[in-house]
Amino acid sequence: MSEPLRPEPHKTAKQSVSLRALFKIHVAANKPLELDFPSGKVKMSVAEMTQALKDDEADEKSRNTP
Repeated sequence: MSEPLRPEPHKTAKQSVSLRALFKIHVAANKPLELDFPSGKVKMSVAEMTQALKDDEADEKSRNTP
């Protein structure tokens, strides 16, 4: 005999988004970013996110350069 079909439990996990992707979205929209953490709020301007993306890209290139 086969087992009765059981419904799969609903997954309640939220999708994760990298900070790099979040920065790119906000820079493209020209909107500042505000994140709430248990320790407090973090606010970043478009200029700060643009600089962070440039720094991150430079770091990645330096890691991948032989």
